[in-house]
Amino acid sequence: MLTLEEINTRIPTCRKCKGRFHVVLPDDAETVARLGRLLRASRIQFIRALREATHTDLTAAKGMGEHTTAAGSCHRCRGPIPPGRFSDCEGCGSLNISLDASAGG
Repeated sequence: MLTLEEINTRIPTCRKCKGRFHVVLPDDAETVARLGRLLRASRIQFIRALREATHTDLTAAKGMGEHTTAAGSCHRCRGPIPPGRFSDCEGCGSLNISLDASAGG
């Protein structure tokens, strides 16, 4: 299982798209759950709320917006992803940041 530290030290952040961005999430589960709901409704609202909650820059927020899933499947190929907050898809290799409540961490 990938950790936040591992993701933020590897270059590129996503091995599939070669994207380089810093990953940051709020510490409290309630805010993470709210971000998951926003992601389902609107990626733009998700990016805006993530920036407000974490004070991250637009590059990081957009990168996370492209790699975050709340559905339990890969954001890119829709294949199953391993459990956990952070994972590389076994099918396509894309980084996934899961906001499912069961992902934890």
